[in-house]
Amino acid sequence: MEFARRRRRRRRNGIRTMTVLLMLGLAVYLITASAAGKWLSEKVMAPAFSALSELPLFTGGGLDSLENEASEPSGDALSVSLSSDSSSFTSTLDVPSISCFALQMGVFSSKDNADKLSEEMRSKGAGGYVYSDGSVYRVLASCYHSESEARTVKERLISEGTDCAIYAMATPTVTFSITADQQQTEQLKEGFTALYQAQNALCEACIDFDSKSMTVSEGAALVKSIQDELSASCSPLFAYRDASPAIDSLVQCCDKCLNSLSLLAGNGDASTAAFSSEMKYALLELSSSYSDMLKSMAG
Repeated sequence: MEFARRRRRRRRNGIRTMTVLLMLGLAVYLITASAAGKWLSEKVMAPAFSALSELPLFTGGGLDSLENEASEPSGDALSVSLSSDSSSFTSTLDVPSISCFALQMGVFSSKDNADKLSEEMRSKGAGGYVYSDGSVYRVLASCYHSESEARTVKERLISEGTDCAIYAMATPTVTFSITADQQQTEQLKEGFTALYQAQNALCEACIDFDSKSMTVSEGAALVKSIQDELSASCSPLFAYRDASPAIDSLVQCCDKCLNSLSLLAGNGDASTAAFSSEMKYALLELSSSYSDMLKSMAG
């Protein structure tokens, strides 16, 4: 008799479980039946049903992507020749790599859906930068120099009910073999170093702006100083952009970053939340551009 009662209880439990699953399946179908519902399912429903492959792609807070891009030497040095004069000489240049640990708020297969989350995040003072690695669209809120800094912020957000993950944006180390005169060699080295320093300085500026409750005018002044230093170091390189695809990539990256910093520095009338968002967005864009530049050079 006891064995029979246990079997009946197991059957009833199985029926209840199947009923719940059917009801949830119907709810998912109804939600995803409309365009707005599809966006909701990617943002809200998918984390709870991550094991179901047919649902839209989403990465929740427990699925950190720390292994996505290994920072390794690129192999053989790239050869760049700027001069054949008797005063030229050959030297090597190791381009500084960066590590950017970003707070990832969502991963989407659709750019439209990523853009919707980006707009919502930017309205609240987050970066909301959409980064594509060629297969998915990642919505990033901010980035930090170290994993421990990013993890501290992540844990605080999760404790407050905001799900997120850490996405590591790392660059390979690229080595150049440069044949040029002394001035050209120094200019090229200074250009790469200036981009690296600008990324570091902007990262510190983002943290200071929020943690020290700076005014927008103070934040704009910080950004302007970063812009001026980068411009002074990169301007001489524009004369060499046709000498090598690698230098052209460097010039394009400098130009893009300078434009971004110029827009940010000139936005002193923005609200505090808007300026904070734009600073984080500019930092993520600079980090992404630098990373893409070095990956393209590394092949």
